[in-house]
Amino acid sequence: MTGLYNGLTESICRRYLAKQKKILSTDLIFMVKKDVYEKCKMELAFLERLAFLGMENNLILLSPTLVRNAEKKIITEPSDRKNLFNFGILKSYDSNIGRIRTHNEVEKDYYFVHLSFQEYFAARYLAKALSGTACNKAIEFIQQHKYNQRYQLLFAFLAGLLSETCDSRLNIKFWNTIFNEPLDITHMQHMALVIRCADEINSNTTFIEAPRLFQLTARWMETAITHKSRYLLPFLTNILRACNTICNATHIQQALVRLLHDNQTTIVCRTLEFISSIPLNNPTNSLKRTVLQKIQHQDSDVKQEAFEALTSMYQKAATKELIEALLKALSDSDHLVRRSASEAFSRINVQAATPEMIDILLKALSDDDSNIRRHACQTIGQLGAKTATKEVINALVKALSHDNSAIIWPAYSAFSRMGTQAATKEVIGALLKALSDSDLSVRLSACYVIDRIGAQAATKEVIGALLKALSDSDLHVRQSACYVIGRIGEKAATKEVIDALVKALSDSDLKVRRSACEAIGRMSAKAATTQVINALVKALSDDDSDIRGRACYVIDRIGEKAATKEVIGALLKALSDHDFNTRKCAGEAFDRMAKNAATKEVIDALVKALSDDDSDIRWRACYAIGRIGENAATKEVINALLRALSDSDLRVRGGACEAFGRIGENAATREVIDALLKGLSHSDHRVRRSACYAIGRMSEKAATKEVIDALLKALSDSDLRVRGGACEAFGRIGENAATKEVIDALVKALSDHDFNIRRCACYAIGRMSEKAATKEVINALLRALSDSDLRVRGGACYTIGRMNERAATKEMIDALVKALSDHDFNIRRCACEAIGRINEKAATKEVIDALVKALSDGDSDIRRSACYAIGRMGEKAATKEVINALVRALSDSDFRVRGGAGEAFDRMAKNAATKKVSDGLLQALSDDDSDIRWRACEAIGRIGEKAATKEVIDALLKALSDSDLRVRGGACEALGRIGERAATKEVIDALLKALSGSDHLVSSSACMALNRVVEKVTTTEIMGVAAGFARAWNERKNLYKYEMRRWLCAICALDVFGDNDIETTEERNVSKSCIDSELISPGKLVKILIQAGDRVFLRPAVHGCIIGGAAVSVVENSLWIHERGRVTRVMIPKCKMHLAVELRQLFSEEVDHVYAKLAVASK
Repeated sequence: MTGLYNGLTESICRRYLAKQKKILSTDLIFMVKKDVYEKCKMELAFLERLAFLGMENNLILLSPTLVRNAEKKIITEPSDRKNLFNFGILKSYDSNIGRIRTHNEVEKDYYFVHLSFQEYFAARYLAKALSGTACNKAIEFIQQHKYNQRYQLLFAFLAGLLSETCDSRLNIKFWNTIFNEPLDITHMQHMALVIRCADEINSNTTFIEAPRLFQLTARWMETAITHKSRYLLPFLTNILRACNTICNATHIQQALVRLLHDNQTTIVCRTLEFISSIPLNNPTNSLKRTVLQKIQHQDSDVKQEAFEALTSMYQKAATKELIEALLKALSDSDHLVRRSASEAFSRINVQAATPEMIDILLKALSDDDSNIRRHACQTIGQLGAKTATKEVINALVKALSHDNSAIIWPAYSAFSRMGTQAATKEVIGALLKALSDSDLSVRLSACYVIDRIGAQAATKEVIGALLKALSDSDLHVRQSACYVIGRIGEKAATKEVIDALVKALSDSDLKVRRSACEAIGRMSAKAATTQVINALVKALSDDDSDIRGRACYVIDRIGEKAATKEVIGALLKALSDHDFNTRKCAGEAFDRMAKNAATKEVIDALVKALSDDDSDIRWRACYAIGRIGENAATKEVINALLRALSDSDLRVRGGACEAFGRIGENAATREVIDALLKGLSHSDHRVRRSACYAIGRMSEKAATKEVIDALLKALSDSDLRVRGGACEAFGRIGENAATKEVIDALVKALSDHDFNIRRCACYAIGRMSEKAATKEVINALLRALSDSDLRVRGGACYTIGRMNERAATKEMIDALVKALSDHDFNIRRCACEAIGRINEKAATKEVIDALVKALSDGDSDIRRSACYAIGRMGEKAATKEVINALVRALSDSDFRVRGGAGEAFDRMAKNAATKKVSDGLLQALSDDDSDIRWRACEAIGRIGEKAATKEVIDALLKALSDSDLRVRGGACEALGRIGERAATKEVIDALLKALSGSDHLVSSSACMALNRVVEKVTTTEIMGVAAGFARAWNERKNLYKYEMRRWLCAICALDVFGDNDIETTEERNVSKSCIDSELISPGKLVKILIQAGDRVFLRPAVHGCIIGGAAVSVVENSLWIHERGRVTRVMIPKCKMHLAVELRQLFSEEVDHVYAKLAVASK
């Protein structure tokens, strides 16, 4: 890992020097790594210091203050700062999202492109610190954090970097710090740290202590395999899975050989299982021989594990010895041994097929055990063409006539893997016979094998049989036959086959028709006969849209030969198909023809079609050009479309306008715009409407005075669709069209008798944003809010929202309140959003009452928008009614509404309104509705510490006695989220009472609350209740699952681990799940042990730490528990020091004691 990041850093430095420092590549290639690092000295020093400061403060997002701190004594000139942020390692994050954004790079937060880069550069900082004046500080940092899982990769990088230095003293300082106090008394996390760091030591290192580290790891491994602990071996295995260097070290493999020679069968089995689980990429000859010998072991379990180990070790390439051993095992008298050997053969990578191997596999193909025959077929298939001897092929042919499908399928698979080598007369004969078999699966398998054999199976007989299969009664066979013919490709392109495929294009089954299309496409130009093209034209009218799409694909594959008048005409018609997919595929066919080959031919054909006698063809040609879009923007096309603007058929003229619109700005020449301006004055309304559309699509390029004047005139057109098109065009042009005349005309359009024009006018004004926020516009929008058409009202709401606070007049707010009661849900939603954009200016009593009502709307989108609007109003919306409504919204069926309500509470709490919000929630806690009381507890919990007033805590205490269990549980959770600020005697007593209650949900919530509330103090009462539950646990067996969870949470109790009678029951699984899900904290268990002084908690503390992967170290008169990136410190009174001694002793019993110290010294 360290070598990889060294290489990445050097590469980044070289790229930086080339791009930012403008160093020529010809100079860079002659720079060694040392020179490159020297050129980037300042930048690397900054990154190293910044990374370390972030790690030291446990930060990923690095604030401007931290960045400036990292710059001290490194950056001397402001101009140097610019390069720091262009190095390619840091990314900026604008924390001002939602407020005024900053463009000042120095005021932004930063983060490393990946956390591993931050850890790597922090390790570089520490490596330099160990050799400088900050050595003591670096050692102190390592001592404090060496068992913190957050820093494990950092220390691994540090070990790797130090191993590359020539100064052995730095390695000695580092490793002595690792092996000296404080040490992990559980041993496990210390073991993990040493192994991960040792794995990073370079194989070419001058660090003379490396072998001793590998020896220590080997001793740990032997202990893990031989010890009774059920946790140690899985833990070590999990670590070593990612440690390639250590696993392949000589000391490790020698220890494995010793273990394999143990007299205990159990240890041999565990060793073999361990070998199967670690990356042994380079096993020693001694280890390979020893594992091979275990194949002959008298115990069947050992044999099984040996085969698994061998399979793992030889997955890349099997050696001669292994193959010989497996071959020998295939002839064993015990069928279980033969089965394991055959299975191993089917899984390992055998590079060569020797005559002996083939003979044994042939023999296995005749074994009485069907599993052995199956594995033999699989092995032959894996070897592929290497086993394609006459004898093997004949044996596989014989297997094809077997009754057992488990053997037949691997036999067919073996033939398919042999490929062309299986194209013997016997095989093809068997496949021909199979194509006529009565069994459907046999016929399908035969098609599959013929496909894999390829062109060599394309004999006249096979093609004849496939032709026959095209008429099979089963649609799957017909479909497979089409597919295989397509795979054979041009070799199968005989007249008979093509005729049969043409016939298949009319098959009753759509899958067959699809496969026939694909097969014809694979034959490419050879299938470009008149009959095929006619069939494809017919397929373009098929009922199935997928077939029509495939027909388009085939036309593309055929190429220029398909660009006939009939095909283009059919594609043009397909462009107006009722099915979207058909229209899309037809357009893609034109696109492909334009891009792949016949670009000129297709364009020429379409240009020619624009002059066709049939006006329908001319119209469709316009549409097709529009589909092609910008790629059709040639001079010839634009000229042809210009002529089409004067066509006698109004559909053609309209189609030409639309084509210009789809081509877009590329067609915005003076001639085109003039022609479109002329189109705006055309006598036919459809042409005028299409001209509006085209001008709108040309956007800013069409925003000339002449165009705007013409569109203004169009706004008064007698045809409503033209007026609507003009509105849309103004909307697309946007702010560039926001003149007084245009705005006045759009205001007039807001009174048009047609609803669509009024709607389009609303949206056009909205696109012009605040530029259109005049008094006249606002008055017109007010009228639009009362429009008889719901779409106009929706457009008005949208536009008002775009104007933000500038639309916040009393009349407008009153109109939006009225809109909140509109019968259409979309209007109500838009009104909510508009009010939200107006912010606090809309916070009148009428608005708030209307939003409260909206929180009960039947549409979830409206309820969510109402939450958003309330949140934007902030303090002014914090009324009793609003808070009660938001509390109800916290239990909404829609998760987005619940989230919106939570965000509204958060905004209220953050912006101000803390007291008002709290007062409102206090009233809600006394509501007659238990659901309101429950949700009020939840809301207080969301606010957290900010809600920690005496009144709130007293109200929650009262809620702990509520008649509704949900309210009691919610009160527990709220007190827990408030945390230590709620840790009064009254609260603790009430939580203890809830802990002893009969309801498991309340008890669980009370336990979690106590875990959070009493972080600094654990009372005698808690210890007493917990100890009582612990003893009751051991007295009762067969608990219901909910009871187990309640009692576990109540005592943080893993005392079940002390009872061997129930160690394999569900209680153990539930206990582990509680640790894994952080319901129970290992640090809390140790704290309870020390502060309670009761040995009943000793074993729970030990097992909790082991399962939770916690490290426990003794630092002076305290215990430090490292878990999940955090540290819990527990003071040990002198009178309870014996508990720490017993804790250390019990850890040694559970994990066994391997001497953890290694004195590292120079030699």
